[in-house]
Amino acid sequence: MALRVTVELLPGGDASRARTLARAMITNVGNDVHSGDYAFSVSEGDNPFADTPAWSRNGRLEGHARTLSVWALVAEIASWAAECNRG
Repeated sequence: MALRVTVELLPGGDASRARTLARAMITNVGNDVHSGDYAFSVSEGDNPFADTPAWSRNGRLEGHARTLSVWALVAEIASWAAECNRG
């Protein structure tokens, strides 16, 4: 099983002008009923506002409680990704 998370900018709310800002691919690599292990890859395009170039990283999250919302999983990985390019 895998989850794909895409963050898009919709200028003026116009989906036909959507621009992808970041992506995450999260793959379940563990089979425990109570907690999950996940491998993931995250990427972000050039960000002129933050003055950062495009980048991508891979990571792993182990022992994530499966009783939590999918948003808790996404939030934990997003938090990890946000720290990747801090100077």
